Amino acid sequence: MTAPAYPAPPYGSYPTAPPEPRPVTAFVLSLVGGIFILLAGVSEVMIGYEFTGFDYPFDPFQWFTLFGLIGITLGLLAILFSVMLYLHPQHHVLFGVLILVVSISSVVSFWGYAIGLVLGIVGGAMAIAWTPVRWPMVTYGFGPPVGPYPGYSGGAFAPSMNRVCLKCGMVLARETKFCPHCGNPLGA
Repeated sequence: MTAPAYPAPPYGSYPTAPPEPRPVTAFVLSLVGGIFILLAGVSEVMIGYEFTGFDYPFDPFQWFTLFGLIGITLGLLAILFSVMLYLHPQHHVLFGVLILVVSISSVVSFWGYAIGLVLGIVGGAMAIAWTPVRWPMVTYGFGPPVGPYPGYSGGAFAPSMNRVCLKCGMVLARETKFCPHCGNPLGA
């Protein structure tokens, strides 16, 4: 047994809210910077391991391995903070500062090939300075009207104008029993 098919509604679709604004440019720059910092750390570990391995206790090339591991950690943190910046844009200042700190700390590991350092600093600064653009919300029946739609007379709403016909969308006075546009009974 199948569910009954309901006819399409006689009215248009409801307007949907635009997606939440996100600091996309800051996210992309920080993510690419974090990837370069990670790659610099991996290459530094490979250089340190290639020359000494982990056998000699006081070899200067073991510092390469240690700083490379720090660089890998910093690169992973920069990638994590940039993803968190994209997922939680309301905390853009916090994640921007964390990306800046991690990027500046990458001087330990080949400076993230310099491009990772620069992209991380620019991305973190853009995340801190980012201001979301909010779209205006359309109100029907309460508050000032924002655009032409059925029943809009060009002026501000009177307090008694708080009824909307569900069939045609006409904004009506509270006392109206039938819609003058489509004849729909409005009920109590």
